[in-house]
Amino acid sequence: MEPPSYDEANRHLSVQTAGLSDHTSPPAYTPGPAPTVAVVSQPQPVPIIVSSLRDAPGFVLCPHCQQLVTSKVTYVAGKAAWCTCVILALLFCGFCLIPLCMRSMQDAHHSCPHCGKKLHIYER
Repeated sequence: MEPPSYDEANRHLSVQTAGLSDHTSPPAYTPGPAPTVAVVSQPQPVPIIVSSLRDAPGFVLCPHCQQLVTSKVTYVAGKAAWCTCVILALLFCGFCLIPLCMRSMQDAHHSCPHCGKKLHIYER
């Protein structure tokens, strides 16, 4: 058996839809109360104690200008870097300067970005 042609299929479809003329329309939209909107707020950041600053910037209250700031960090070669440098110079002459370039061997100097004063030095 062969499928119906395009014209036959359209005629059959129009006969089917003609029988649905008594179809009722969907109910009209009636606006109800507005949906509830949940407002989510972030908690305020809590400043940490200046003496607990480590090697990353921290949110602190500057004791000099009394502003809440995120500390500015600069890294400087400290005792740990220089001691490791001397030990490597005695053992392997060519590798002695590597500790001076490693951030994990350097001291972190925290300062206030607002007033520029020193806040804390984290020594390794």
